[in-house]
Amino acid sequence: MRSLLHRAIIIWFVSYTYTTAKHEFPKKMIITAPVANLRNAPEGILNPITLPTSMKTNPLQASQLLLGEHITAHKEIINGQAERWLKVSATQQQRYNEKSGWHGFPGWIRADQAIPIIQYPQNNLIVKKAIAPLLSSLGKHICKLSIGTRLHGIKKLTDHWEVLLPDNRTAFIKHNDVYEFSKTITETTQDIRQNLVATARTFLTNFYSWGGRSTQNNEWDVSSVDCSSLVQLVYLSNGFELPRNAHDQFLLSHTIDHGKDLQPGDLVFFDPVDYKKNYPIRMTHVLLYIGNDNLLEATNSGERKVRIIDFEKRIGVPRISMKAGDVSRNVTTKGKIAGQYRIYFGSYCKDKKLLQHVRDIAL
Repeated sequence: MRSLLHRAIIIWFVSYTYTTAKHEFPKKMIITAPVANLRNAPEGILNPITLPTSMKTNPLQASQLLLGEHITAHKEIINGQAERWLKVSATQQQRYNEKSGWHGFPGWIRADQAIPIIQYPQNNLIVKKAIAPLLSSLGKHICKLSIGTRLHGIKKLTDHWEVLLPDNRTAFIKHNDVYEFSKTITETTQDIRQNLVATARTFLTNFYSWGGRSTQNNEWDVSSVDCSSLVQLVYLSNGFELPRNAHDQFLLSHTIDHGKDLQPGDLVFFDPVDYKKNYPIRMTHVLLYIGNDNLLEATNSGERKVRIIDFEKRIGVPRISMKAGDVSRNVTTKGKIAGQYRIYFGSYCKDKKLLQHVRDIAL
């Protein structure tokens, strides 16, 4: 009898805990995995796929979240494969909606890749190397971290930072692998531009990955970057937080009216031309201007890699003669006009107030 009563109490307790847990949402959580896939539905990558990826080969991929990233969880479910998934908003990957304004990028992550948290830590470090090893107190390898990973440094030692991880463990990372930033921007605008270009070059030859937002690394499901996450990670690893997608990066940027005024670190945006329909401006691609008439981009065409390409070769019009809103004129190998785009330009370095704003967001 006591056994039956004991079992009844356990069943009631589990049922009560599960029921009340459902009402704990929304709640603050933090990512505990080095890289977590943000999916459009509560379903993982079922079939093995290899880089490069596209919307066709990895259609449910929305983005990726890095260790320590802040999220808001809205609900938890168990999918058809008996896996626990969380519906979340990635609060540090902003997007814009005319009805709700700026809000966190929505999607689903595996429930075992995040933990609840009462107060988000104040991060003061960001991984600036392509891949940085995280070490234990004995110097043993714990895991690899992607560029753009935020960390809470608690003590600066001779060669390493001691950092506090989301699960309250401590670990260590080399000084040279992280960027230490504060609210006040200490670098000159020229230095910032040079640093952005140098960081962008570290992604060269990485494959294109639809919805990817991490350095290419075989240890993580399907890593690497798409066009807009490349730009976001380049800026983030230098202490500036831009929105996640190309169109939102354009919306927040300072407009540049003419291609001749582009400087290293500025952005070039593509808006598809459709003469049959009168769509509003909607940027679908972003490239980084690195100087000397060269662009750096993650492209889903050709070799489908991060590459450097001449401005006129990519767009079909010399940079110095192109105005914002002009149409690209690039020609295929058969002499026909390729897919056309209206070209726009944006900058985060030209306006000091905007630069400080995206630093404040990063903090």
